[in-house]
Amino acid sequence: MRYWTTIGDRSYELTVEGEGASLAVAVDGTPLELDYYEVARGATYSLILDGRSYELWVRSGDGGYVVFVAGHTLAVSVEDERQRRIRELKGAAGVGEQGAVELRAPMPAVVLDVMVAPGDGVTEGQGLCVIEAMKMENLMRAPRDGVVKEVKIEKGKGVGLNDVMVIIE
Repeated sequence: MRYWTTIGDRSYELTVEGEGASLAVAVDGTPLELDYYEVARGATYSLILDGRSYELWVRSGDGGYVVFVAGHTLAVSVEDERQRRIRELKGAAGVGEQGAVELRAPMPAVVLDVMVAPGDGVTEGQGLCVIEAMKMENLMRAPRDGVVKEVKIEKGKGVGLNDVMVIIE
């Protein structure tokens, strides 16, 4: 099956065939050696990719996933062939992204920095705040362009899993 994924401002086409030990993966047509193990159901994975080992923590979010790997926080969106076709049809019909988007805490953490205020214009991928969890600093980025409607966090205060931190319209 084919998937399209976007990480930051880069997009990739993934081809995934088979299951388990016979899993075959290619990124943009280049085959990769891949082995993975689900450490905690639906959240933590051990991954060996082309001989390099990674531990990933994954949380589903608005329109995609938040992935923590090697000290980095990545916003990842994934579309399968059906989802891509539906999006293309909506785009052709002039249906755009509307409404408010909530940036939620991917895990319990402490807010180290708040970089936006209500009324600020933001662009997709722009840093909104920095949180610290498990002794790692994570830059939380805007999931899309918009205007900050509300900031619900304060520097030095804690946030819980899925707490709304910033609302963007």
